[in-house]
Amino acid sequence: MRIRGTIRGTIRGTIRGTIPSFTRGTARRFGSLLGAAALAAAAAVAVVTVAGPPAAAACPSIPAGHDPAVIDVVLQVGTTRGVSERVLLAAFETGWVESHMNNLPCGDKDSLGVFQQRPSYGWGTPEQIMNVEYASTQFFVRAEAEDAACPACTAGQIAQAVQRSGFPDRYGQSEAKARDLLAEARGRAARPAPGQAYTFGDSQHYAGVTPTGDLVNVSWSPRTGVIAPDWGGAPVTGKPIGFVHNGQQHVFARGTDNTLRHWWAEPGWSGPGLEHWNTTGQVMSNPTGFATATQQHIFFRNPNGQLEHRFYDQNANQVIGDTWPGGPFVGNPTAYIHKDQQHVFARTSSGALIHWYWWPGLSTPGVDNWGVTSGMTSDPTGFSTGTQQHIFFRNTANQLQHRFFDDPSGTVNGDTWPGGTLDGNPNAITHQDQQHVFARTAAGALIHWYWWPGLSTPGVDNWGTTGGVTNDPAGLSTPGHHHVFYRTTNGTLAHRYVNDTDGNLHTDNWGTALAL
Repeated sequence: MRIRGTIRGTIRGTIRGTIPSFTRGTARRFGSLLGAAALAAAAAVAVVTVAGPPAAAACPSIPAGHDPAVIDVVLQVGTTRGVSERVLLAAFETGWVESHMNNLPCGDKDSLGVFQQRPSYGWGTPEQIMNVEYASTQFFVRAEAEDAACPACTAGQIAQAVQRSGFPDRYGQSEAKARDLLAEARGRAARPAPGQAYTFGDSQHYAGVTPTGDLVNVSWSPRTGVIAPDWGGAPVTGKPIGFVHNGQQHVFARGTDNTLRHWWAEPGWSGPGLEHWNTTGQVMSNPTGFATATQQHIFFRNPNGQLEHRFYDQNANQVIGDTWPGGPFVGNPTAYIHKDQQHVFARTSSGALIHWYWWPGLSTPGVDNWGVTSGMTSDPTGFSTGTQQHIFFRNTANQLQHRFFDDPSGTVNGDTWPGGTLDGNPNAITHQDQQHVFARTAAGALIHWYWWPGLSTPGVDNWGTTGGVTNDPAGLSTPGHHHVFYRTTNGTLAHRYVNDTDGNLHTDNWGTALAL
């Protein structure tokens, strides 16, 4: 029972060139490098593509700093291919020397992109080279061959063998900077995902609500085994969310008085702190959110059915709030980070998808619907894989519906995942290069969908659970394992997980009385 994934599946209803949320100009990255005509032609997000062949002109200047979205994509492509550490370092050395890790629309002669690859030398068309995922793949294909041919070569020598530069020593000389950039990208990739189940250090956590409305933070670690401390505070309801930020764990829940409850704790504390982020009477849904480098963000439905936003900025040491336009919506929103972008999804009372988005440079958040104007019957769930964004929801036939935005092509795609009907709300996670979605049937069985590169269609199983699931399950990824938690018929917390090494399924029960 091995489970791996990142989805393409059967594509239905591709939407091309109509999603304004993913067509920002490259001016934010390279303002002085592009004229007005090129700005109008530049396309989308982290894989900054161009509508036509760029002018074959030398760059008047190169940005002093790197583009975080670019290094994230290079790392994601290398990790997915399983390249060696030496080849990965060679890519970062090359990217820093050639472009300071920016997707340049200019260069020497006809050189373009992060690696300054040349169409005239067979690297691809200008449009392809300006796609960071494509350019990274082309570099890695050549670097892997050089790595295999020269086991004693350094990363800098591999870079030179690929690039054939007139200045062969520059790549090795940039090793320290390349390692810093690689560590930065890995830090973002390794950031624990937010969710009702989350990780903090070597411990696995499930934030639950007891029948009396208390928040209980059930956890397991090799040091403590299973523990279930009551974190106190006023009564809460619904599904909490937890995440890690700067060495602290943070849990948010909706109070029975419609006020946000925010607990935070760090190792060595006798108990968590508690506050409400100026939300008295404003919280009408489960909260959702995430952490960025210096901020914590929370979203929820306000009394007017609009998307309310609160975030704590650690530099300013204050909580700031605003209402994002678009709506109204029903149910509970879901949010995630995609590169340097913030994305929130919800559904309307008529079953349409609402998608809000914001990134640095946008004065106000944007909103669209990814082409879904009806048919949603559950809260959405989703994630980012680095070069794609994925959303899942229950459709009117109670099947698992899937939409994803593909950065390289700039298109929204969709399909229905086979495997029976579900009840309630699904929960989706990523695990390594795998995609997993968990849900329950009306009869209380577990449904587990999975996909990874190489599978023509998603697989489905039940992890040996044919009944007894009484709430929406919550998935979790940890190194070497992927997990699911759910409430049993006797109100306790069941836990199942698969060991990646041998593919074996394990199960235990973490006790604790939980409300639905």
